[in-house]
Amino acid sequence: MSIEARRAWVMVAGVTTTALTLVLFWAIDALDVMRSYTLFVPTGALGLGLLAGSGYGVAGWALTDLKFTLSMLVAIAVSMVVCYVLLEVIEYAKWAPSGIGFFEYYDMATREAAWESSFGESEGVGPSGYGFRLAELLGLTFGGLLGCAVIPLLRRSAE
Repeated sequence: MSIEARRAWVMVAGVTTTALTLVLFWAIDALDVMRSYTLFVPTGALGLGLLAGSGYGVAGWALTDLKFTLSMLVAIAVSMVVCYVLLEVIEYAKWAPSGIGFFEYYDMATREAAWESSFGESEGVGPSGYGFRLAELLGLTFGGLLGCAVIPLLRRSAE
């Protein structure tokens, strides 16, 4: 099989696991997973990205000696950004009040996001909620890139 065909299979496998992650997110109402943080690290988004990007790594591992090119990594990062946008669209479709537009809902949900204090109280974070959204986007993207690298790295370390 040519190198181009192997790269195409890797991309198809990654897009497939990304699509399956989106279906899983929709099926189990995983909004709480996406918004999970540990010490200000978006662990939920990181985990979803890892799951979504795992297809790239599995296919890269199965198709031995395949090196990820810069253009492939950029395409994977773009696919994770698209995945993030689709996760937000799924959230909007499932939880937005009727009669409210996507961008209005996104802004409202972002500003009203609550950060629980150690006293069990929660307060809306206001405009700084966009920082959390950016962290989620970056976490999902980094997780996707990590997902494409984990299995090939494990294979190399076992050799």
